[in-house]
Amino acid sequence: MTGTLVSALAVLDASALICAIRARNPLAREWRARVARGQVRGIVPDLVFVEAGNAFLVEHRVTGMPLSEVAIALDRLLAMPLGVVSTKELIRDAIAIASARGLSAYDACYVALAEGNDAVLVTADRKLAAACARAELITDP
Repeated sequence: MTGTLVSALAVLDASALICAIRARNPLAREWRARVARGQVRGIVPDLVFVEAGNAFLVEHRVTGMPLSEVAIALDRLLAMPLGVVSTKELIRDAIAIASARGLSAYDACYVALAEGNDAVLVTADRKLAAACARAELITDP
């Protein structure tokens, strides 16, 4: 499902956070601002930090993004007021979701967290958005 959803609770996946932090997408930036203002409570599985960190590292290696910019991006991510849920709490539901919907266990953690909390999943990943009951797909216009 696409379109703007209003929710008191949102799960932001790594793709959405990367888009927001790197200022690549206006809708992603708006979700980041809503979380920062406290209009939306953002929650994430703990794996989001490794996924986003790896994406910044790949950007450094592939495009030459300076390590100083990687550090700034990580600082911005770590400063976001996000509730963090351990994958240990999500893995059983995530495996069932992954098996049923053709997702990786990693991606299914986001779906399990969103559906388990009646939250909207904010993502730039079309497949992931399609696999979740409530999702906002953030794509470039």
